[in-house]
Amino acid sequence: MESSVKTVIYAQQQPTGTSLRQSMMTAYRECEATVKRIASSCRARNRKFRDVDFDLENDRNNCLHSLELSNIFNPPQVRRVTDIFDNPVFYKGTPESADIIEGEAMNCHLVSALSNIASMDDLIKNVCVARDEAAGVYGFIFYRDSYWISVIIDNLLFIRAPKYELLTKQEQELHYFDRDAYIATACKGSSSLYFSKPAHGEETWVPLLEKAYAKAHGDYESISYGRTCDVIEDLTGFGLPNRCVSNQLSTKDILDHDKFWQQELVKVNQDRLFGCWFDSPDGYRSGKYTGKVEGLFGHMSYSVVRAVEVKGKRFVVMRDPSGTVKWNGRWCDGSKEWTPEWLEVLPEIGHSFGRAGQFVMEYNDFLSIWREIQRTLIFDENWIMSSQWLLVEKPYASTSPRSFGDIVYRFILSASSHTVVVLTKYDTTYFEEVQGPSSWNLDFVLAKEGTQEPLCESCYSFFHSRNVSVELDLEPGAYVVLARLDATPTKTKDYFSDGISNGWNTRKVARRLTERAKGQSLASNYTPNPALFPAPVSKILASEAVKTDRQAIDTLNVHGQQIGVGEDITISTMVKTTQTITKSSRSYGFEPIARVAIADDVWDGSTPCTPTQPTRELAPAPDSAQYPPVNLAENTLDKDNSIVVGLKVYTYNTRLASISGRLGSD
Repeated sequence: MESSVKTVIYAQQQPTGTSLRQSMMTAYRECEATVKRIASSCRARNRKFRDVDFDLENDRNNCLHSLELSNIFNPPQVRRVTDIFDNPVFYKGTPESADIIEGEAMNCHLVSALSNIASMDDLIKNVCVARDEAAGVYGFIFYRDSYWISVIIDNLLFIRAPKYELLTKQEQELHYFDRDAYIATACKGSSSLYFSKPAHGEETWVPLLEKAYAKAHGDYESISYGRTCDVIEDLTGFGLPNRCVSNQLSTKDILDHDKFWQQELVKVNQDRLFGCWFDSPDGYRSGKYTGKVEGLFGHMSYSVVRAVEVKGKRFVVMRDPSGTVKWNGRWCDGSKEWTPEWLEVLPEIGHSFGRAGQFVMEYNDFLSIWREIQRTLIFDENWIMSSQWLLVEKPYASTSPRSFGDIVYRFILSASSHTVVVLTKYDTTYFEEVQGPSSWNLDFVLAKEGTQEPLCESCYSFFHSRNVSVELDLEPGAYVVLARLDATPTKTKDYFSDGISNGWNTRKVARRLTERAKGQSLASNYTPNPALFPAPVSKILASEAVKTDRQAIDTLNVHGQQIGVGEDITISTMVKTTQTITKSSRSYGFEPIARVAIADDVWDGSTPCTPTQPTRELAPAPDSAQYPPVNLAENTLDKDNSIVVGLKVYTYNTRLASISGRLGSD
């Protein structure tokens, strides 16, 4: 008796290998052209640029808060960069440029990442690709999942001080009833900024990049809390966390401390970046609830500035995101360890006393204090990335046993290569509230096709890490990746309809549903809902309806004189209708998705936040803010317990012959 098994395999629908550098430069050029066009328009109209899609002054709640409008932020005033700084400079590129102070957004992970990339000049230039400071327009590019997005912003920023006219009489008296004196002291300089700021001088790259990042993820509240390694990947596109717990390395798991120092830590800011954190002491036993260890706060991301060995001692120079934390352990500023002999080598260590947020630890203390180390590799243009994404659904609160093979990926390597294999969830930051009722963790095993023993296995993605990975040398041949997904209910099954009933901002819900659908369109097995995508302006202008309008105007011009006062006429036009049927069921913006990693066509819109691939086309400004209305009958997510998962394979100077995937249930 014969039996048959029906298997649905999804082949990669983009080129099998993509140069990371090449795809970034495509986005770079398009963003640069957009900034140039906007600046030219501003000069022609004698106007500074105002971003209608992220207008801090006229649409503040949309820019500040998430769906529930928690009102956790309340900045009293908005000013332009040129009104805050007398002599603004975007980026100086000095060591002080990396000294950053966290603002009200509680995003120390972002500040730590910014401090990290500030140590590498090229990374800053690659993130902010173009600007016209006189017109107040800035262009940034960020990496999302497998493609780049371009984000255009204006130079309006929130500050901490209210307008003089809003002060009480007593408050005005403190400034001698002098409005100009109040503005000069309270509304000027980096200290007046409400969100993140430079610790020194008048550099503007920190608050502007933070604003662009907030826009790319929906609002400032959405970028509160997170993981430094994820931000670095968003900022560089080349970042990849090393294999470890939750894309981190537990200091308890380091086998050889000398080897880690020599092969890893001393290479900081060369081809890798490091961040660290530890748990806050809960104080239950001690009764102390400060959350501090030797002056350092727990649950805060710290960055590694440099690692250096001097006179037989190993030192790690660290930086904290708040700029105010004081390390009180050995080798803190002014401690007894700093004898005259060691003070002489301070320049060699790369530290100076009193520098905001920077401190020195001995390597042994470094390993003792920090619970986890996040490592991010910086890839150069020799690395090639191939990916395949699939949409996975699981029953809510399933009691089925966890097992490898929820997704089965297969890739073929044509030549030997150092390889990094990554299993990743798509970036849900923008639409986290409507992503679904479950939190997803994942891990995988990698095996040579035809064998029954795995070559290696990844760690489990604790702490809601975005991805897990393994790094190894592979020989030519076919390989199989068995993914295991672990869905943990974190919301009620009816969370979406409950949220709407409880007062979610439906305008923001519409935006998040659109962004979610765009993210899901990465998946080869995704079937789009056209109601979730706004029609691009370029498509509307090219539509038959607009052509009909033009024909009607032409007819009216010819016969208009025949119309008397109070009369009207009926104009009939003939419209040719063409129906096109495509084999692909996956579409975006009413057009089939072109699964390419690099866009060949130059983007012709002007939206301030636009992807660079045809698969991510958005409506140009000002209409890009018009999202479809929320229709609960069509768009309810109460029955949707899904996630998009991708396999990324990074190879060195070697392209994959193919990469495919299938769902374990197929």
